[in-house]
Amino acid sequence: VPPAGSPVRSYPDACVGMAVKDFTPLAGPILLQDWLCKRGPTIDYKWMRRWCVLRPGVLEYYADEKCAVKRGSVPLTVGATAVPFKLRDSQLNPKAPGDSIKHYRERPFGFAVDVDPLGGRRRRLF
Repeated sequence: VPPAGSPVRSYPDACVGMAVKDFTPLAGPILLQDWLCKRGPTIDYKWMRRWCVLRPGVLEYYADEKCAVKRGSVPLTVGATAVPFKLRDSQLNPKAPGDSIKHYRERPFGFAVDVDPLGGRRRRLF
């Protein structure tokens, strides 16, 4: 549950226990939810606005806050890390993966989720 005064919007009745695409109930309580911009995978890898729902072990993203159309999910396994594009001093994070250098100025709070930091070139970033 977000702390009192948290800037994150919460619509607990919007998604809890609702069926999505495959008609299976969603698991776990909602910890946080709000709009985020997610990049790709589209032909031009543009940034898309998605309604994101954080649950224990998974970050799910939807077309809108009604959670009727699930667009995907990111498994948050033990060892997964969120790597920010930018450091606190406004410089590019040298540990930022992929093409973060292209986006760190326009997306100052951007981050990539690395579900397998030890996976080398085989790892999948979100």
